[in-house]
Amino acid sequence: MRGARATAAALVLAGVVAVGLTAVVGAARSDPGSSAAPSGSPSDSSLGLASVTPSPSAAPLPITYGVAEPAGALPGAQSPDDIAAWNQIRSDVVGSGACWLRSDLDQWLTRAIQAFDWLGTPGPCTATAGSPIKVLAILDQQTVWGARRVCPNVTFSSTYNSTRNNFTLGDWTLLVRCITQQFKGRISAYEIWNEPLLSNSMLGYQDGSAQHYFDLLKSAYTEIKAADPTATVIALGGSDVYAGGDQARLNLMRSFTTQLVAMGAAHYADAISLHAYPWGRDDPTVWASYLAELKFHEQTWGLPVWITETGTRTSATGTQSQYMGAAYQLFLDARVEHIFWFSITDQPDGDFGPRGRPVESALRQFASSHPATTAAR
Repeated sequence: MRGARATAAALVLAGVVAVGLTAVVGAARSDPGSSAAPSGSPSDSSLGLASVTPSPSAAPLPITYGVAEPAGALPGAQSPDDIAAWNQIRSDVVGSGACWLRSDLDQWLTRAIQAFDWLGTPGPCTATAGSPIKVLAILDQQTVWGARRVCPNVTFSSTYNSTRNNFTLGDWTLLVRCITQQFKGRISAYEIWNEPLLSNSMLGYQDGSAQHYFDLLKSAYTEIKAADPTATVIALGGSDVYAGGDQARLNLMRSFTTQLVAMGAAHYADAISLHAYPWGRDDPTVWASYLAELKFHEQTWGLPVWITETGTRTSATGTQSQYMGAAYQLFLDARVEHIFWFSITDQPDGDFGPRGRPVESALRQFASSHPATTAAR
């Protein structure tokens, strides 16, 4: 697939000061823990997932639901087959009770926004047929790789032009300025990088250090707000809230947050993003991790939380529907504002997609049972 992300990358410890934190928490896009689970999609019988769902302790804030699809899985926007594929994506979003689409911003996403007036709306959307779809665009290595196609009239540095990966902070500023000026009113939210501490997410100036991420965030926030003050800027890039229980990895993510907040990063974001994957497990330690990391990152940043990726494979213990019900209720109880299921279609790293599976209906039913969550904030 075009630009498909690597699925097994190690976190880089260099340049990030470890802190001695002891909470058991985290989750990640890479999900090797499910390899021990039986193949196939089990029936929706009662398992440990449902039994550990926390009880509501406070009235939840309104949230909105979305689905995520990586850049390499998006179709073109010109041929009849492309148009049919995008109509199917629109149907998938609405069919899962959602009104947001999250994807990396590259030439494929930008061409689609330009081609379809229903993709990208500044106003409210609902999970009903014919509703426009709101866009959460990730600005990351996919954006940098596609910069010369997305912004052909921008003159980038000779460093970027010669290698296409050694982009400078100046290149980043020019790129974000170009994008936000083009898509004002069409892209409702921007997420600054995806999982920046994974080695396969590091590129040019984004080297995994807190200082360089802070610089990218500050620059992006300044450019986005100058072009479109109503757009939401989301920091952190999806910090783990389980990570298979890997404490060193969880501590690294906490250290990253601590360093960024100390630099003043919370002044250059409207929300933060976390990623929640159970790694094929259904025991209470997963939910304890989710809750502990949610609490830590929310309290440290003092900003609303968006879960921009969560999901589980059909081959994992339990079913996708069970996981969704337990996880979404936990997020709602924790006052998370937005939740995105990953992904619409199955990916090289697993069968996550709800298309044509029982979890699609379960997602829609969950949204309809919480009507305040289907209208955009």
